[in-house]
This record gives sequence, C-alpha cells and structure tokens, in this order.
Amino acid sequence: MGSKPVKKPARGQNPLAPPFLQGGTRIIIFSCQWTPHYAFQSLYRRGRRGEGDGMRVLTACIGRVGEDLVLEAFRQGADGVAVLSCPPELCRHGLDHGRFQARLASLRAILATLGIPAEHLLVDAFHPHEGERLADEIAAFAARVAAATATAADRTPSESREAAP
Repeated sequence: MGSKPVKKPARGQNPLAPPFLQGGTRIIIFSCQWTPHYAFQSLYRRGRRGEGDGMRVLTACIGRVGEDLVLEAFRQGADGVAVLSCPPELCRHGLDHGRFQARLASLRAILATLGIPAEHLLVDAFHPHEGERLADEIAAFAARVAAATATAADRTPSESREAAP
C-alpha cells in the first residue's frame, strides 16, 4: 500500500530537535511548578499558549535552578533564558529570596563577563492569576531578545569588538 514519503531534514538540522530549536528565537523558560505554573494553566484553559515558541522547564522550586543550568542553556544555544518564580509570600518551599537575589547578581556578573547582554535574561515572579501579564512579559522578552540577536548578527566581527565594553 502507498506510504507517504518521509521528508528529509535540511542539512545540519536535527529532525528530533524540539520545534523551538528549529529556527527563530530560542527561549528557555525555567518555571516553578507552583504559582507561575498556575498562571500558565489559566492561559491554557482559555486557549492561549503563554510561553510562545519558548520551551518551558518545570522545577519544584526555582531555587533549584542554579547558575550552572542557566549557563548551560546559553551554551546549548538558547538566545534568552527566563527564570520565573513565585512571589516570596507564596513560596511553598521557603526559598531564601535574599540568597536568590545574591545568586542572580553573581549570574548577571558571569553573563556580563561572557559577553551575554543583560536583556537576554528575564527574572520575574508571578501570582497564579497573572496569566495575561506572564504571557505579555514572555512575548516582550522574546521580542527584545530577537531584536538584540538580529542586531548582533548584523555586525561585523570588528564592529562587535568595538561595541564590547
């Protein structure tokens, strides 16, 4: 019986890669499984996909997402990384937000040293009812990253060295 021909992937393209890696702006979203997840769920119930073309990674607590995971996401080719947490008053795991902020400062310093612009990292907290704000923030973040990535790609190597701090 007739079978459909298998479409071969373009040269250099991994046919098993998730859709977000097959072109466009690559955004990784680390999200707590509690309040940000509820915000995403409120969008799904209304037929809206909050993460856009990004790939969401759920974690029990955003405090478990260390600098190493964010740096690995960039190393693996992410154009931007979002870290979405619960507001301090709704954290179920007792995250020490002071320590979390100190770790973020350290991460931002490492990213700056590596030449990764600050606008390629989004860190925000969301209440369960803030699905629309979450979707808007992710969309705006993806647009900023796409614009910054396109601008960087348009520069020649000498212009990039001159623009570096």
